[in-house]
Amino acid sequence: MRAAAAALGRQVEVFPADTNLAIDANFASLAPKRVDALLVSPGSPFGQRRAQLATLAVRYRVPTIYPERLYAEAGGLMTYGSSVLDMYFQAGIYTGRILKGENPADMPVLQAAKFEFVINLHTAKLLDLEVPATLLARSSNVATGMSNELAKAATGRESAGLESYPRYDTAAAEAWIVTALLNRLPRFISALPRL
Repeated sequence: MRAAAAALGRQVEVFPADTNLAIDANFASLAPKRVDALLVSPGSPFGQRRAQLATLAVRYRVPTIYPERLYAEAGGLMTYGSSVLDMYFQAGIYTGRILKGENPADMPVLQAAKFEFVINLHTAKLLDLEVPATLLARSSNVATGMSNELAKAATGRESAGLESYPRYDTAAAEAWIVTALLNRLPRFISALPRL
């Protein structure tokens, strides 16, 4: 990434953080540096801190891109990454194949094949960013929410005249994905060819 940034005449700086306090401190240090953008890498320290990251990015007015759509649904500006739902779908198919007796050692390792680019228009408005139509056309989905609570924490004002959105509940979303997959698993298994 640093080589690519250097080729464009840009500088990349890494801000390691694995606690709420470290994330807060890193965002506070961004303001005097006048950063143009922030990339949040995939990883466990950040997955449970989506709302905090989205709030701080708006508060410090840093356009940020995240690794998966759940961040945009929590109020992040934009995301690009593999589709988590598609990965669960593929895992369900593999589970069905194993339950039908196929040897896991004989099965190929799959890589993500479906990627999503999601833009949150509400957050763009809070950051006073105009999203070009060409970028919107390339997005796989558009999110439009950030709870009034997050918007007020980030900007000190309500959600800029946009309608109120419910608070994002990660556990409920993950439970919904698992439930949806379990409900469809028998159909996946029955659709697989008999061995």
